[in-house]
Amino acid sequence: MPQNAPGPTYRPSAKTRRSTTALSTGTTGSMAVLLVSLAAAAGCASTSADEAPQPTQAAPAAPKASTDALPDLTQEFESGQCEEIKGAEVAGADSYFHGRFKISGEAVSGQETWWLHANQSWTERGGASCTIDWQVRGMKVATGACRDCDFGLQLAATPEVGNSKCPEELLKREGRPQDLRYDVRLSSNGEAFIYYSKSGKLLGQGFHKDGELVYRTQHQCKWF
Repeated sequence: MPQNAPGPTYRPSAKTRRSTTALSTGTTGSMAVLLVSLAAAAGCASTSADEAPQPTQAAPAAPKASTDALPDLTQEFESGQCEEIKGAEVAGADSYFHGRFKISGEAVSGQETWWLHANQSWTERGGASCTIDWQVRGMKVATGACRDCDFGLQLAATPEVGNSKCPEELLKREGRPQDLRYDVRLSSNGEAFIYYSKSGKLLGQGFHKDGELVYRTQHQCKWF
């Protein structure tokens, strides 16, 4: 749920969810932009050189897909990396986005989740490790900026905040319906790459098999 603009202030909302704004600023971006421009190593050809992903750091290597089922990419999530800024303790959390889609013909359904692991400072201020889920439904469409992607996704994301342990302020700010547009590139070796349809920037990567697709974003620090 991560669209163009993660940088979650709290979560991936149209403000938080995918924004090229650094999370350390605490600003939110569009739900679909959680990742700050990832490496062009994923190989999407953008329609505009100005929109091409900047070569910062390559996305972390994902585990090899199982022959039986797609891997649980949440097992890769790491915490404890967002305790301070320049030696000063700041309330925040380790942040990831994770998605799982089922594609049946042209129809698409699934779930996206924003995962936050609270640091000590945020915990002391009343924060807590938590997740926010969105149920997504939509359809396959033509690709946008990613010229060498296989198809696009047009999705409507509906928040499910009833069971979330995130602070009320965060839920009110970020737990909102979202309209998402992604481009998807599938590799013959089972890897999958998800891009923002408008900019062509890499959102996350994962795996695909038999009409199912899982992805995750890179690690980010979310400061409150």
